[in-house]
Amino acid sequence: MDIYNKFKPNLIPNSDVSNPIDLKSIIGNKASNYIISFKKDGCRVEFVDGKILSRALKPVTSLWIQQRYQKLAEKCKELDIILEGEFYAHGYRFNEIVRYFKTEDVTDQKHVKKLLKLEESGKLASEWSGRSVEWLSTYHAELKVWPFDVLLLNYPETDYYTRMKWLFSHIIDPNGLLHEFKDILEVGDWYNIPVPDGFGAQTSTTIGTFSAIEDLYEHALNSGYEGLVLANRNRTYKFNRSTEKDNHLFKMKEDKNEYDGEILDILEGTV
Repeated sequence: MDIYNKFKPNLIPNSDVSNPIDLKSIIGNKASNYIISFKKDGCRVEFVDGKILSRALKPVTSLWIQQRYQKLAEKCKELDIILEGEFYAHGYRFNEIVRYFKTEDVTDQKHVKKLLKLEESGKLASEWSGRSVEWLSTYHAELKVWPFDVLLLNYPETDYYTRMKWLFSHIIDPNGLLHEFKDILEVGDWYNIPVPDGFGAQTSTTIGTFSAIEDLYEHALNSGYEGLVLANRNRTYKFNRSTEKDNHLFKMKEDKNEYDGEILDILEGTV
């Protein structure tokens, strides 16, 4: 299918710290037009053409992820969909999630030996606070893909609200096309969209005012999330990054410690 060659992940527009996007002005009294979810600090996963890819559309390095999700990737291809999600476990630190995402095999003895040397030198506690060698060299069931979008390749103009209702029903409904994968997927809390009972998700929770969005944002931060993602329910899928003018996607998060820059080099980690 030619669309696989054209596909680029839809990204949230950047917000300049010195001149942030004025969400209150954009959203105004139309908060119910936005589907809201908690923003998770994990690694983006793309299920494209039977492959399990990173946001950069490169194969995910982790053999555990590849093996765990290969059947799901094949099912997505069979259904003519591209599934997108966040590889994440709530309560885990970002560097821990990245390690499981990017390390080929954390159980490999060469990685375990490096961890043991860190432990012997007393540096393990500073680099991986509260984590043991055993924990760092074990894969954990809490690490799952949290779906946040699906592109229906035969109906590319489908709006976001309809796409997400389709996705949730097919994951959670016992007769759903993706139900067999519910143990390796997580839905979590969503707002302004009816989510069928399952996975402990919120059901039909409505956020109708920007003030309510601000309250939910504080709740998200207090609960250990990065903030919120606000997605226009009518948006169609756009390849590449959306803009403020598109009024497709927005994020609410603390950006004071984020900076734009150019990557000059990448050094492989020690674990």
